[in-house]
Amino acid sequence: MPPAKPYFKAIDSLRFFAAVNIVLFHLERLGGFYSLSCQPKWFFVFTKGPMFHASLFFILGGFIFTIKFSNKIDSLRPGKFLLGRLRDLYPLHVITTLAMVPLTITKALSCGEFDIGRLLYSCAIHLSLLFAFIPFNVYRMNQPSWALSAFFFCYLMFPCASRFVARIKRRRFVLAAMLLALIPGIFWSFGYKMYGDTRDIWQFMHTFAPIRFFEFLIGMLLAQFYILGRDKPSAISSRTQALISDVIILICVALLYFNLSPVVRPSYFTRWISYHIYVLPLFAIILYMFAVEKSYLSRICTFPLIRKLGQSSFYPYLLHIPLISWLCFTLERACGYRRFLHSPVNVAIFLIVLYSASSVYWNLVRQKRRKARDMG
Repeated sequence: MPPAKPYFKAIDSLRFFAAVNIVLFHLERLGGFYSLSCQPKWFFVFTKGPMFHASLFFILGGFIFTIKFSNKIDSLRPGKFLLGRLRDLYPLHVITTLAMVPLTITKALSCGEFDIGRLLYSCAIHLSLLFAFIPFNVYRMNQPSWALSAFFFCYLMFPCASRFVARIKRRRFVLAAMLLALIPGIFWSFGYKMYGDTRDIWQFMHTFAPIRFFEFLIGMLLAQFYILGRDKPSAISSRTQALISDVIILICVALLYFNLSPVVRPSYFTRWISYHIYVLPLFAIILYMFAVEKSYLSRICTFPLIRKLGQSSFYPYLLHIPLISWLCFTLERACGYRRFLHSPVNVAIFLIVLYSASSVYWNLVRQKRRKARDMG
């Protein structure tokens, strides 16, 4: 049994690269990098995919929390656990949601579609963390906040699910359970095919928290697989293990990149399958290889600066849409400058400031508060 709180250095870097991919995806959809004219092609394939997305973070969340509480399952209290997560993330969620209200009103008025009742309803849905359940007929004020809504559902289910996972004591049964955890998502995909590709249907099917929970469960099972095999001796030398791990990681990355090609995505349904089902085993394999930290690639990714940026990755995720929206709005109204996102230099500066400020907050403020709370 591993310690209660083992630390995976390489996973912080994986979190950083995946989070940047998601932020770049959102910025590109808002008009980012227009001056590059879709060149180089590989960058836009990686960004527009996106190659790494929310599913990786649900798997990663289930993995990290299962490892963290592996020695405390019987004493884990759902109420206290959920309250701690609310204390950590909900205040920022409220700030970012309310920050988008003036911009939402301005945009709706300019289109002649402003509805005060719809605005109040939208605020209630976002602030009550129901956006992942009821995304219909709402103003999408801070689109990424759906993930927070789904994550809190996973946190609510975690104490009960962790007891189930802890009872599985053989690695082959863990793998079988992981395969079974793919089934709800597969059935959900055919439901999506049945109901069509409208914006509201896609949003509902994409964010629905109970389905996202099964991705979280895959991460929990992956953690149990790691725990059961952590201390098993290997007849293979460490160098050979590192090379094999690197080859496996590179194959998974190549398959993820190939997954973004038009050959794999000729229709909206195959795109859905490739995005929500096909990638899950590949994400799990990459995460596991980074967790065991035997590959040369995972060792390279323990670089301290990247790790620190990765630790605070949820803050840029919640902040980037409100910040860039207000920045572009201010520049357009005050300076007449409408091309801020078009320049890759501007986007790079924005990302550097965003991630640096989030990292400073995480390391100098948030961590001190958490330590003081734990001591108290």
